[in-house]
Amino acid sequence: MHPVIAGIVGFGFGLGCLSAQADDICEPKQRQAANATVARAKTAEAAGDFKRALQLAQSSEARECSDDGDVVAKRVLLRLGQDAEKAGQLSQAFDYFSAGMHFADGKRVGLAMLRAKPTDRSLADNLRGFMTRNNFADGLAEVTTHARGQAARLLAEEEKTFAIRTPHEDLLADARDWMRIAGDDAAPEVKRRFIARGDQFAALDYHYALQQAVSYYERAEQKDKQAQVRAKARQIADKLAGGDNWNAAVELYDLAGDRAKADALRASREAGAAKREEARKDKFEKETGDLEKQLGL
Repeated sequence: MHPVIAGIVGFGFGLGCLSAQADDICEPKQRQAANATVARAKTAEAAGDFKRALQLAQSSEARECSDDGDVVAKRVLLRLGQDAEKAGQLSQAFDYFSAGMHFADGKRVGLAMLRAKPTDRSLADNLRGFMTRNNFADGLAEVTTHARGQAARLLAEEEKTFAIRTPHEDLLADARDWMRIAGDDAAPEVKRRFIARGDQFAALDYHYALQQAVSYYERAEQKDKQAQVRAKARQIADKLAGGDNWNAAVELYDLAGDRAKADALRASREAGAAKREEARKDKFEKETGDLEKQLGL
């Protein structure tokens, strides 16, 4: 959960319904005590102690049985939000405004936050939901335009910095996430880019490249192309299995999904290496023994 939204939830504030229920659920003494608590909240408010005023107005007895605790709390939340905004504490201001149902103020501050933190994708996503829930078409348009701009920035960066040894798959993934925030769920241009990069790697013949190809195709949900790369990896592995570069063959079998072949080849070649090492030791020991006999040792 993004800090902005967590802050809103933390207030636990339900305006407009609790005081209306006071007649049904509260005894006269309970109402009297609740109104006394709200009176203390108003005194704290008048003295400028807004956090204390909010605490009193949102106490359980005030919420359940007072006549106007919700009104006081809403008013205090507005003032707290205004003070936080003036102090540059935009996230806190947004929380206060949202908790007090001062949504127009929340919209203004939320957009200011996005301008201050343009690459904060989680913030943009939450603001998109906020604008949608509160029917702020202009705010939603700004968030959407911003998200598309961020996606374009990331695509341009990926185009500029891509290389076989520095593929930057993460930039494409981030661009796609920004497009989803903008409402462009299909993100066809990103999908095309994933496929194009996969094709570049699939044209090569070594493990790292083919592994990258599979990864890009997975991002693009290209199962047929994944299968083609794995088949290619298997064919190359078959050619390498009997030579000195058998470790590469093992990696390629793993990529192809032929775990049994990979394990069998690894075990066979390691066993062969162990036998050769044992034979080398035996030869060395024999030659050493023969030399010692010749020298009379």
